[in-house]
Amino acid sequence: MDSPTRSNPPRTAYPFLPVPFLELLGIKPIHVANGKANLTIEMQPQLRNLYDGVHGGVLMTLFDVAMASAAVSHADFRNTVVTLNISVNFLAPSNGKLTASAEVTGGGKSIVFCDGHIVDCEGKLVATALGSFKYLQIPDDNSAR
Repeated sequence: MDSPTRSNPPRTAYPFLPVPFLELLGIKPIHVANGKANLTIEMQPQLRNLYDGVHGGVLMTLFDVAMASAAVSHADFRNTVVTLNISVNFLAPSNGKLTASAEVTGGGKSIVFCDGHIVDCEGKLVATALGSFKYLQIPDDNSAR
């Protein structure tokens, strides 16, 4: 077997192999294991909305990545997932460093359910979410291109 390199990463669903979009947003993992995930993002000027807070689309992406990370960790990173549905409740404007926490709440072999919440740097709850994800086999190197 070839040793893993950046151009030939190991076949895993670990969600933080290099993904340019996540790098652009600055989403960083804190902890991803056992059906739970914690991620952070720092407010950047280009992520602001018209009201000087973090744009809702950034929060949606943060939830998507956090819940998907929890889901793949629940399957010991043996499968990847695609998002079926995410429902978000925006509760308060957000700024500064944000932390997303997500957890698998149920499901089976093919579909998994997660919930999540985002808090600001002062611990204030700014959004909650529910999501459903479908497990898929990890694509081989050729089918992912």
